[in-house]
Amino acid sequence: MQGRTVAFSAYELPGALQLTLLQDRFQLDWADERAEATLSGALAALCQVGLAQADGDALFFQRRLSMEGDTELALEVKSLLARYPLARLPSWPLLSPGGR
Repeated sequence: MQGRTVAFSAYELPGALQLTLLQDRFQLDWADERAEATLSGALAALCQVGLAQADGDALFFQRRLSMEGDTELALEVKSLLARYPLARLPSWPLLSPGGR
């Protein structure tokens, strides 16, 4: 996976993000032509995969996610994200703007 790039494209957003593993660390950036594979779907489904809150295989079979390009790489990234989520959400509820 070192140096390889996978893009994440959410239907609701105008641009895609890409994830690259460099020096054993994930790097997240705006997508460009380097992406070897693309995971596409609704923003909620992509967030669930990135935060390891849902089974990526289940989302794929429910047709909430799709893969293009190097599917072996996309599956490897999906498995990595299940073990090492991109971020952890705080355990307290987030406040809306204005503190309410």
